Amino acid sequence: RNRYRQRRESRWRQTLRFVLRSIFFCLFVGVAIAGGIATGLYSSLSRLPDVSVLQYYAPVETTEIYDDKGQLLMKLHDEENRKLIKLGQVPPHVQKAVLAAEDSRFYEHKGVDYIGLGRAVAANLQRKALVQGGSTITQQVTKNMFLTPERTPQRKLAEAWLSMKIEERFSKSQILELYLNQVYWGHNAYGIEAASLTYFGKSVSQLNVAEGALIAGLLTGPELYSPHRNPEGAKIRQQLTLKRMVDSGFITPEEAEQADKTRLKYVSLKAGQMKYPYFTSYVLAKLNENYGSSEVLKGGLKVYTTINSAWQAYAEKALQQHVANIRRMNIEQAALVSVEPNSGFVKVMVGGTSYSKSQFNRAWQAQRQPGSSFKPFVYLAAFQRGYSPAHTEVDEPIQYRFGSYLWRPKNYGGNFSGTMTLQRALETSVNIIAVKLGEKVGNANVMDTAYKLGIRSPLRNVLSLPLGASEVNPLEMASAYATLASGGLYQEPTPILKIVDRFGKVIEDNTHRVPSRAFDAEPVQQLTKVMKGVILRGTAPAANIGRPVAGKTGTTNDHRDAWFVGFSPQLSTAVWIGNDTPTRMAYGATGGTLAATLWGKYMRHVHQYLPVRDFQGPAKGYPGMLAAVSKKKEPGEEDEEKPTYERLATLSARQAAVDANTPTLNDDASIPIDELVPIALPSSAAAPTNSFSTDTDISVPAPVTATENTPRREAPAPVDVLPQDPVLATPPPAKPRKTTPAAPPKAVDELDGLLQELDRMQLPD
Repeated sequence: RNRYRQRRESRWRQTLRFVLRSIFFCLFVGVAIAGGIATGLYSSLSRLPDVSVLQYYAPVETTEIYDDKGQLLMKLHDEENRKLIKLGQVPPHVQKAVLAAEDSRFYEHKGVDYIGLGRAVAANLQRKALVQGGSTITQQVTKNMFLTPERTPQRKLAEAWLSMKIEERFSKSQILELYLNQVYWGHNAYGIEAASLTYFGKSVSQLNVAEGALIAGLLTGPELYSPHRNPEGAKIRQQLTLKRMVDSGFITPEEAEQADKTRLKYVSLKAGQMKYPYFTSYVLAKLNENYGSSEVLKGGLKVYTTINSAWQAYAEKALQQHVANIRRMNIEQAALVSVEPNSGFVKVMVGGTSYSKSQFNRAWQAQRQPGSSFKPFVYLAAFQRGYSPAHTEVDEPIQYRFGSYLWRPKNYGGNFSGTMTLQRALETSVNIIAVKLGEKVGNANVMDTAYKLGIRSPLRNVLSLPLGASEVNPLEMASAYATLASGGLYQEPTPILKIVDRFGKVIEDNTHRVPSRAFDAEPVQQLTKVMKGVILRGTAPAANIGRPVAGKTGTTNDHRDAWFVGFSPQLSTAVWIGNDTPTRMAYGATGGTLAATLWGKYMRHVHQYLPVRDFQGPAKGYPGMLAAVSKKKEPGEEDEEKPTYERLATLSARQAAVDANTPTLNDDASIPIDELVPIALPSSAAAPTNSFSTDTDISVPAPVTATENTPRREAPAPVDVLPQDPVLATPPPAKPRKTTPAAPPKAVDELDGLLQELDRMQLPD
């Protein structure tokens, strides 16, 4: 019996020993597994992002462009349209609507809402579908900022861990503000401010309970429930949000019922819309040039521009009406640009008749020959070197040799008016005297003058440079004339007043720019005084607006381009009229009849709101006619870039008319500026003879074009077309050179008169 008892006790001890060993083994394995899991989990969690970087988070933000009064012109963004706001700018009832829709216990949990998670699981099991989510607002911030959208246990665990870390580091207000600015609301609208503007066209601070509930309800599926695509679904989501607001105690049932009955007014989607597109597109080009497209699209810049919206709106309407009224003259396009002289601010820019039909901005992208509107640069170069408006020159037939070619500049109609002052020559736009003056001053000095005034396009060193042979754009001309208006002070033209970055730091400020002295005041004021006479007695009476202004007309060969550029002490404006293709306008389409009329209408309107001011120095007052004779002064500098041509003997008008051996190019003044008659010169001859070749091989260099959109065109001869040759204001010399100016046909005079009268009747101020 004892042996049996001992045997039984031995088996029991063996069993107990086995059980204990098994337990210890399982515990050891369990601890090892748990340790491994903990080590792996710790290693994984330690590699998660540092949530402290949220304090430096700068999301992509929309760039906004404003006019000079702070009115919005355009919102510019890439894929994310976002405008950051502070939580205090979101009304409490809108905040509560978002919390009711997404996380009603937001202020009670620590990043993970276990109660809400359990409620969501129960609801999903009951419905046998995913009808509720358990993610808190903090978890959504974590997922959107740090994690991928995949649904795995590892990702959910990381989300919960990071959410608790965020709650430890940041306040509830900071987290909610970040969420409201970061979450997507549909139609490229990121953040609640962009959503409010997208759906209701107003700031979130102006939303009522009904509107706030609708926006909050969209968060479940912004594209699915968008009121622009699914108004019924959006209404259902709004009603559900209102019910949750009542259940959470945020509003009363009566308030929810009233909000449900409130009629909502949505704004239509406007993709890429901008006000005053010709000006605004110019601003965008300057921004991209200076800051790069990425910063412009995503940087959240606030760009305050120099545009005067009221003037811009009037200029656009006036230009469209003017072109419509003169379209019968084979005219399709026009451009107008205004620059403020003392600041260089671009106040108005109209680059065509319709931006929707053509985005090509003729105000700064088109290169066109300015014709006689270039002549003031020649005169200023002369005045700078000692010439005066009273200096006299002879309007007579002249010719130049360029290698083996012969060039004869002409006035319109082939007429010559004899001796006259420089003032009268510019007032009546005499080509011969401009060419003579350019020869004496030198092309290098003329080009240097133009560049100092503000011309930036390359100028060609050709014989006809004084007649406007090189292509420029209207913005350059307005800027150059603005330098004249300011008495020789130059400011680089700019459409940007100030730029502020997303943090409120001013990164560009042009409000206090200091101009540089480009020219002495006296010669500029002398030129301004002469240019006043262009309007008072010369080629542009249509530009007279009843106050001190000055300017110059320009009409190129074959009536391809018509210009008027002029200025008051407060504003410089350039007007160009013509066609994109090398198409001639009708005869009579001149700068003095067409461009000056539009210029006068526009300037008369905008100056209603400006005080009457006069120019300073010699330009002050309305100038009288100068004496016919004054002592001649020679230029003070040599021309280092003078073309290699020599001036030939002057021909008398009679000789030029009867010399049968000298071929004429055209009788209608439609002479390309570089059209030169080849002549046969003996190798040993020191001067040309009257033996000319009758076979004329014309060589016309093609002008430089600014862009691919600018059509290539022949280089027409700039001539300022006058309806008739005005009578000289100064008495002729005692023995005047025989002049026989031939008046244009009577029908032309009548046509010009009718055109001006028609413009006055059809374009009332």
